[in-house]
Amino acid sequence: MAQHIPSLLARALRLKQAGKLQEARAIYQEILHADPHQAEALYCTGVLAREVGRLDIGEQMVSRALAVRPDYDEARYCLAELLHEQKRYGEAETEYRRILASHPVYVPALIRRCSSRLPGNHEL
Repeated sequence: MAQHIPSLLARALRLKQAGKLQEARAIYQEILHADPHQAEALYCTGVLAREVGRLDIGEQMVSRALAVRPDYDEARYCLAELLHEQKRYGEAETEYRRILASHPVYVPALIRRCSSRLPGNHEL
């Protein structure tokens, strides 16, 4: 199965881009059944959950991806965005700071970090 994971991930991405979210999710679940610590499948499952409004599940899955791979910048930014969308601005800012610590010019994180500090205005 391990040798097939890259092709399964590519297939799931194509399905997601085609709007076939359930089919993409099924492939990610198949990967996670074979390897529960596959960071990209965890992250992508979290992204799918976010896209259908399940921010809680999105946060759980993305957090699991980061537990496996703490240097996964896309997942870190996604977690920050999930926290921000849940109005957990302090936690979101912490994640934006983590991104900026290793990538000081990561513009999306810099903008969000600044917006999270504006009183009464948490969106840009």
